[in-house]
Amino acid sequence: MLWKTIHLRAKAHLDMAHYRIGLLAFAAIAWAAACPCLAQDSSRESNGAAADSPAASGNLEHSAPLVRPGVDGASAARHSLGYPGASTTMPGSAQGSASQKAAKQSPVLQSPVKNSTPQTDGSFAEAEGVSDDSPATDADHSSTVFATTFDDPPARPNAAIEPAKFDGVQPGVTTAEELKEKWGAGEEVSKDDHQTVLRFSLSSFPHVEATLADDKVRSILIDLDQAVPTDTLARQLDLGDVRPVNVPDDAGELLGQAYPERGVLFSITPDGKRVSHVVLDKIDLSMFVLRAEVELQSHTRASLADLDYVLAHHSKNARALWLRARLMATLARYDEAADDVQAALEINPKQPLYHLTHAEILGQQGHYNDAAQETKEVLASSDLPGELRAKALCVLGDLEADAPVHDYKHAMENHLAAIKLADPLSIDKRLLVRRAAKFVLIEAHLDVAHDIACGFWQDKDKVVPKWLTRAQAYVDDFMEHEDGDPGLRLHLARGALAACAGAEGKVDSVPWARMALKTGKPLIQVAVDPWTKLALQWTLGTALADGLESDEMRGAVQHALPNTALTITYMETGAKGRRETPVDAFRLGWLYYRMGSLHAVQRNDHKTAIAWYEKAFPLLDRPIPPTLRDKQGHYGEWLVSMGISYWEADSHDFALQLTDAGVKHIEEAVQRNLVDEKSLGIPYSNLAFMHDALGHKDQAQNFSQLAAKYDGGQNGKH
Repeated sequence: MLWKTIHLRAKAHLDMAHYRIGLLAFAAIAWAAACPCLAQDSSRESNGAAADSPAASGNLEHSAPLVRPGVDGASAARHSLGYPGASTTMPGSAQGSASQKAAKQSPVLQSPVKNSTPQTDGSFAEAEGVSDDSPATDADHSSTVFATTFDDPPARPNAAIEPAKFDGVQPGVTTAEELKEKWGAGEEVSKDDHQTVLRFSLSSFPHVEATLADDKVRSILIDLDQAVPTDTLARQLDLGDVRPVNVPDDAGELLGQAYPERGVLFSITPDGKRVSHVVLDKIDLSMFVLRAEVELQSHTRASLADLDYVLAHHSKNARALWLRARLMATLARYDEAADDVQAALEINPKQPLYHLTHAEILGQQGHYNDAAQETKEVLASSDLPGELRAKALCVLGDLEADAPVHDYKHAMENHLAAIKLADPLSIDKRLLVRRAAKFVLIEAHLDVAHDIACGFWQDKDKVVPKWLTRAQAYVDDFMEHEDGDPGLRLHLARGALAACAGAEGKVDSVPWARMALKTGKPLIQVAVDPWTKLALQWTLGTALADGLESDEMRGAVQHALPNTALTITYMETGAKGRRETPVDAFRLGWLYYRMGSLHAVQRNDHKTAIAWYEKAFPLLDRPIPPTLRDKQGHYGEWLVSMGISYWEADSHDFALQLTDAGVKHIEEAVQRNLVDEKSLGIPYSNLAFMHDALGHKDQAQNFSQLAAKYDGGQNGKH
C-alpha cells in the first residue's frame, strides 16, 4: 500500500517526497519483523552453562582425576571424568608392576552397550566419500574444535556507502543553487516551512521531482514512462555491488527493492521483474536494519556488519540491538547476546519480542527459572497480540522441556495451548499475523512430538509420527503459500530427528536424516556467507547426530561407521563458527566415543578406537551438563566400553580406572531410576575380571559376587 502511495504521488503530484520515503522505510521495517528466525525459535537444544540452583545443577564433581596412559600424573595435565565418590586411584596401585604381570593376557571383555540386528537399512551417508578411519594423528586433542575467536567484520558493509547520483544531482550533497544550474528552475509542486518540492522534465525522464530541505536536495523521485528491468536499471545506477532487500505489501506481494548503501528504492511492477518508479534519498539507517533482519540467517556475517554500522551511528537503536542479540545467539555467543538484548530493553522495556528473546537467551545460559518468569510476565499482559501470545506459550513450553527437571507434561500443555491459539490466526488476512501464526504451528507441532517422545506416554511409535506428519504439512503449506525459506525443511528435519532420539528407537529416523541431507547439502553449497555456511553445517550435523542416537537405540548399526563419520565432519566444521557450550561439547564427545566404539566392536580395532577416545576425552572429561543428567547411565556405559579397548592395548591401570568410573556413574543412575539395576551386571563382571588379572583377588571376588547378583553369575572372561 505504501509503494502504491508512491505511485499515486508520482503521477498526481499530491504528496511530499520525504514523507513517502519515510512511509516506505516504515513499511519495510514492519514487514521484516514477521520474518521467522529459525535459530531463535529452535530452543530445544539448550546449551546451558549452569542451572538456576545447586540442587538442579547435577554437579558431579569428583575427588580424584584419571591419568591417561603415558601421562605422568604428577607433572602433566590431569583429566577428571566427573563421577562422584571415592578416589579413582587404582586399587592395589602400590604393587606397581601388577599391570605388567597381566600384560600377556588377552581377555575378551563384554561391552555394556548392546547392538542388536538392524531393523532397517539405516544408511544415510552412502556415496558421501567420508573416511571412517583414524582421526588425524597430528591433531592437538587438548585444543577445542569450537571457535575461541571470531572474525567479526568491520562495522560497515562491503559496498561503499554513498548516495546515488542522477543526472549530476546527488541527494544530501547537491545544493539548491547547483540543482538550478544543472536542471533549471523547475516547477514548484508544494512548499512549506521545511521543504520545497520541484517538478522537472528532463530529456529522457519527463516526470522527475526533487525535494529540497535546508538548501540541499533531500530526495529525487523518478517516474519511468516505461518500466525497466530491475537488473538493467541496477547496472545503470551502478548498484551491482549492493545487496538489495525486498519489500512486500501486507498481502505478501512484492512492491519494491531497497539498496541501502546508495539510498535507492525501486518500485516494482506486479510481475516482480521491472521498475516503474525510482526514489533516490540520503542514506537511511533503517534500510540497513531491514536488510539485516531479512538476511539474518542467509547472510549472517554481512548482517552483523550492517547492524554494527547502524549502532556505530546510532547506539540507541533498540531494534538493531535486538537483532544483534539474536544473531549472537545463533553463534552461541550468549553473553554478548544477553548484553545486547538487555540494552534493547533499557531503551524499549515494553516490547514483548525483546523480552521473549531475552528469556530464550537466559534458557540457553541455563537460567531456566529466570527465563520462565520473564516469559510468564509477557503472557500476563492483557493486550498481548494473539500471535505473540502463541509464541510466548511455545517459548515457555520449550523452557519447561529443556530445564534439568524436563517437565514434559507441562511443556506439552503449553505447546498445545499455542496450537489452539495460533490455528485460527493461520488464515488471517494480515500477512504478518498469518505468517507468525503458521510458524508457531510448525514449532509447536515439532515440540509436542518431542514432548511425547521424551515423556512418559504410551504408543510413542504411533503418536509421534502423526505429530511429525502434521508439522511437515504446515511446512509444505508455508513453503507453497508464504514464500518460505528453503532452510525451513532442514529445520523440520532437525526437529523430527530430535523427537526420534527422544523416542529411544521407537520411531524410524532414517527418512528424516535423508531429508536433512537432501535439504542441507544444497543450502551449504550455495551459501556465500561464511558464517551462514558454518551454521548450516552445524545444524545438519546436530540433526544427523540425533538420528544416530535413534539408530543406536533401534539397533540399526549396519551403516553406523560411515554415518557417524559424516556426522562428525559436519559438526566439526560447523563448530568453527560457534562458541563452545557444555552441551555441544558433550554431544561432539559422544560422537568421538561412538566412532571409537564402532571400531572396537565391529572391527575389533582397538588401536583406532583409542585414537578416537583420545579426541573424546577433552570433551567428556568434565561434569555432565545439568540438562543431560538423564544420560548418566549411558555415560557410565561409555566409560566401561572404553576401558575394554585400553585393556586390550595393555593400558591396564587406565582401563581399570575407566571401568571403575563408569560403574560409579551407572550405580548412581540406578539410584536415580534412570536405568535398570541389571545394567550393572556386565560392568561388575568386567571389574571382576580386571582385578583378577591384576592379582587383586579380594576385589575380584567382591565384584564377581556383585556381577552374579545382577546377571546370573556371568563374568567378563571367556
